Amino acid sequence: MARTWGWRRAGAASIGILLLAAAACGGSIDTSSDGGLAEPATLEDELAAWTPPPAPEVASIDRRPVMLGQLGGPDAFVITVDEIDGTISRFESWSYFDARTQIDFVDGEVLWDLEIDDVPDGTYLPLLYSPMEFEMLASVGATLASLDDVELVRVDDGDGLDEPGSELWAGEQLVLGFADDQLVYVETMPLAAGEPEAGS
Repeated sequence: MARTWGWRRAGAASIGILLLAAAACGGSIDTSSDGGLAEPATLEDELAAWTPPPAPEVASIDRRPVMLGQLGGPDAFVITVDEIDGTISRFESWSYFDARTQIDFVDGEVLWDLEIDDVPDGTYLPLLYSPMEFEMLASVGATLASLDDVELVRVDDGDGLDEPGSELWAGEQLVLGFADDQLVYVETMPLAAGEPEAGS
């Protein structure tokens, strides 16, 4: 490092001697690009060439356990998946009928809350299920095995879903939708007194 710094100092001194000599002789030094001395970059040039660093990735925080601790499990819920910018995201809507509130999540983050109507008296709520127990994109076999105490039957050839190769299973106030052997839709359904259940 000492040799490099000494070379730079010697070079600067030599340029200074040349400039003084030229001034004494009434001459000038060519400072164009061909002459070897470049024009200093302006602030505008530096700003134009500046590229901002990429924004740091911020990990999402799962707020669902907090909601479960504060409000308890939802009275009913819907879970879907969708692809955004090449990434599969999980969308959830939790309904609390006594509070007339629906809370929507994306990948565990609270998106917003909405006011909803209450359900009629005597409605059977699907409190058997928790949104946390469903692994989206799981296979039909794995999903049904995790719900082995729930009586589910296949009720549709895919008309209820927009994806090809889809199928629906329903029973005990639960509807499951699969596309290409992957779970992509879950809904728990309140059942009014005297109303027939899906799949029955």
